[in-house]
Amino acid sequence: MQVVSGGYGREQVHFVAPNADRLSDELDKFLSWFNTSSNEPPMAG
Repeated sequence: MQVVSGGYGREQVHFVAPNADRLSDELDKFLSWFNTSSNEPPMAG
């Protein structure tokens, strides 16, 4: 899956989702990171 904007011939890809065969592993990594406590401050914007 891709998130794309722009007219025909001038498309810009903003996001490309991981392939389905990688999704389970990537989700496990994210949840492990999310559920780990850390003393680091949140990212600043």
